[in-house]
Amino acid sequence: MNWHQGMTRGADKMPTKNKILIIEESQEISSLFEKFLEDKYDVLRAGNEKEGLEALKKNHGAGEEDISVVICDDSTINYNANSFLETVGSEYISTIKILMLNLTPQSDAEQLRKKGLVDHYIAKPFQIAEARKMVDAAVNAREKALNAVLQIELALSSGGKYKN
Repeated sequence: MNWHQGMTRGADKMPTKNKILIIEESQEISSLFEKFLEDKYDVLRAGNEKEGLEALKKNHGAGEEDISVVICDDSTINYNANSFLETVGSEYISTIKILMLNLTPQSDAEQLRKKGLVDHYIAKPFQIAEARKMVDAAVNAREKALNAVLQIELALSSGGKYKN
């Protein structure tokens, strides 16, 4: 299976909202995210890393729109943070990972980013508008990358050459 399979946005399909998964044990915080993102995104919520992985699996392939962005609180996934982030990174490679820093020092988060375990991080407390901008930018970057890969694959599969 190609890494972008499951993307269902085509001319023959109704446009769907990008899916954002919030992994946060606090109902108050996940509700706040949902409120500020639901106008543009399909927001899914999980209270722990196990529920988060189940949501990722359920929404991957099989005609489902993949989850575009995972926003997870470091204290919610703290027990197995590296294992969780490695799993998401290896099994759902087109999914952007944003880590909310509650317990993790910023220097450690930067190391996680350099290792490719997270794409972005944001320290608590933060303004929800700042988080929204980060999500919007992540979704836009992901869409551009997916479109570029699809163009290359189409050009190569038709015997043509890819022109940037």
